Amino acid sequence: MALLKHAVVRAPSHLQKSGKQLWLDISSEYLFEAHQLEILRLLCECLDRLETCRKQLKADGLFIVNRFGELRPHVALKEEREHRVLFTRLARELALDIDIPDSPRKPRRY
Repeated sequence: MALLKHAVVRAPSHLQKSGKQLWLDISSEYLFEAHQLEILRLLCECLDRLETCRKQLKADGLFIVNRFGELRPHVALKEEREHRVLFTRLARELALDIDIPDSPRKPRRY
């Protein structure tokens, strides 16, 4: 597969400020193949969603009161956690600032 020429690739227009900044920072430093640009897009979208969750949690607090008057964790907590994991996995897939191990990781036991 041929690498794309090292030129600043425009950030997708739907990205928010943090996602666009991440796109510009990363795409200016690395050469990507077309399929890697799709992974970068997902990484930037994930960062935007993390930012949205953080803003919602800041506005509403970590807990909400349901219709029965019970204190429950905010649904954005779960979304934030899932997007943090996804962000980490996508960044690892692009091998950003990490050393590639000689052998694959061993499966974890639960």
